[in-house]
Amino acid sequence: MIIPNVPIPISTIRPNDIILLLIVGALSEISFRALLRSSKNRSPNEFDLRQTLKQLRLDTARARKLGPSAFVETSKLERKVLAVEKDLESVQEKRAESGKKMAKLVTNLGRVLNVILFFSYYGIPLLNVDGFRLTIDNSAMVPDSSRGGGEQDMDLAMAGSYLNGVLFPLSYVGAGVRLSRFGLQNKASSVAALIVYWSAQVMVGKTYECVETLMLR
Repeated sequence: MIIPNVPIPISTIRPNDIILLLIVGALSEISFRALLRSSKNRSPNEFDLRQTLKQLRLDTARARKLGPSAFVETSKLERKVLAVEKDLESVQEKRAESGKKMAKLVTNLGRVLNVILFFSYYGIPLLNVDGFRLTIDNSAMVPDSSRGGGEQDMDLAMAGSYLNGVLFPLSYVGAGVRLSRFGLQNKASSVAALIVYWSAQVMVGKTYECVETLMLR
């Protein structure tokens, strides 16, 4: 069964730029996630230390069961356990510090990329809703506050109301969505470049999290 979708009346659209931003958003999110994951992965050295520590603890437990006759051997094993635990703790601290640095780097790279895309598409809408067609097809939906104005104001009001409904609740609670429209001539009825870029990131990010969860099962 196919659910029918109401066609969105579009006046202008830039499909090549939309595809480009979707690709950039997807690739950047994959790269950022891969960098963060690599910084959290255990190194071969840490893996070996964990295996060594596990074996030493088993040997120490066996030596303790032998009683006073194995006191010297037990003491040596306990000292080895403490030394390996110290080395392992040092490696874990370095990994945690590396993870923090990588997270900071990814955050800064994301901000730089956002700024570059914002100024590259400053004042350029990737999609505009056609308020004129909406006004003709749904004249009863035009806000009362716009009926006293000109036809252009009525078209813009209808287009803005329609797009806000499509993007709800982001159109009302998303501060980033409003900031991304800065510089556009018709903010309410336009889709900015950063919205397309962010949508690709969110889609890839959620998909990545689902795949990661399934792999850990």
